[in-house]
Amino acid sequence: MFVTFKCGIFDFSKNLLTVVNAGHLPLLHYQSKTKHVLEYNQEGIALGLSHEAAYTYQQLTFDKGDLFILVTDGITEARNSADDEFSFERIKELIGSFAPENELYTLYEKLMSELYDFTDLQSFDDDITFLSVKIT
Repeated sequence: MFVTFKCGIFDFSKNLLTVVNAGHLPLLHYQSKTKHVLEYNQEGIALGLSHEAAYTYQQLTFDKGDLFILVTDGITEARNSADDEFSFERIKELIGSFAPENELYTLYEKLMSELYDFTDLQSFDDDITFLSVKIT
């Protein structure tokens, strides 16, 4: 048995996020100043796969208005009738085009609407998890 895991600690006095990854999908960071979506694909093996696993941390800076987003593979690997995956790139594009002027719940609703439209499903085989943090 194994589990993917990502942990982040925000230091608001230094505008710094410290992240450790254990096999989870990349962290997405929407930078409000540059209007870009960055992808941090930090290495790290899933928990439970190796007794000798070593984990390192990564530090990221942030500004007011920035967003941090994590999703599970149930979203990225959801398939449509043509067997195409929803994909991580589609999520990045959606965040880049929709995040700037909207609240987090509206962004979540837009993502889920796009996912349901893409798959034409009302339920999924895998978990569908979307976690977002907005720096205010």
